[in-house]
Amino acid sequence: MKWLKTASLLLAASVALGACSNTEVSQYSPEQVIENALQHKEEITTYYGEYDMKMEDETVKIKEWRDGKDVRIETAMGKDEAVSVMKDNEMRLYDKTKNELITMDISAANDELPFSAQKTIETTLNMIKDTHDITLVGEEKYLKRDTYHIKAIAKKEGLIGDSELWIDKKTWVPLKSLSEAAGETITINYTTFEPNAKMPSDIFTLDVPKDVTVKEIPTEMAEEELTLEQAQEIYPTMLLSQQENVTIERITVLPSVNDRQEVTIDYSKDGAPYMSITTFKDEVINDEPLMEGEEEVTVQGVAGTYVALKEFKVLTFAKDALHYSVMPLTSDATKEDILQFSNELQ
Repeated sequence: MKWLKTASLLLAASVALGACSNTEVSQYSPEQVIENALQHKEEITTYYGEYDMKMEDETVKIKEWRDGKDVRIETAMGKDEAVSVMKDNEMRLYDKTKNELITMDISAANDELPFSAQKTIETTLNMIKDTHDITLVGEEKYLKRDTYHIKAIAKKEGLIGDSELWIDKKTWVPLKSLSEAAGETITINYTTFEPNAKMPSDIFTLDVPKDVTVKEIPTEMAEEELTLEQAQEIYPTMLLSQQENVTIERITVLPSVNDRQEVTIDYSKDGAPYMSITTFKDEVINDEPLMEGEEEVTVQGVAGTYVALKEFKVLTFAKDALHYSVMPLTSDATKEDILQFSNELQ
């Protein structure tokens, strides 16, 4: 599904929630409105919201209760329904369709979770403030709240195209957005937004059937350093660099939930960081159409894809049932540098 492919490029690491004084629109330029939305001077710790996320022909309906670090999220897409509760540094996710409960200790990442509409929007704001021509359309009412209506037109073709945002003046939360991303139109519309809402006493408890299947995600999926011999025991046919003046600096392995091991090799060239390759087993051919900002390339005699987004560059391809992701460790590496390095792997 393109949902997953697009989300992998758009997810952010922090939540764009904040407050600011109710100042006249004439005192803000479009750029200042964007900056204020990102600065979140006073965090909203309690709210209830309902919003729809639409992409292609799919709609995800989401309800969210948040009181400090206690969070409950209910999602529904067609017949699929799920409920997640985060409380006391534990996440419990119940998939109603599969009757499956996933538990995870999130004490190390409690500030990063959950991914919300605000996080997705903050990613958009950070990405468009330098790459788009921003216009402040004016002040408009949405959900009976005062909002700034921002329009952003892309300066050139890229991952994120033209966008529109309706940002709440009091909380600086984008209550409505319309964006072209990865060749698709994505909309996020709040239908209910209640800051400082009173929470039901049992809202952060999760009741599940007695016959539920329970899966526990490891607290830490810590990477482990390997020798080259150990890495080759995992993937004997793994491609390696044999280039002159290119040496292996570090090899690590990261287990995943489905037992797929990811081996990452960091290379240096003439003593300086150079390239990083992550390899894992992949027997599925990806036949999804290319997203906007993604181009098809030929590498190692097979079809691959290349994406460049600001400092983020990655070349991916699959060969002999192994998937490779090649990323430069230096910002001045070009597409040609990455392709040449990848084509010379043996």
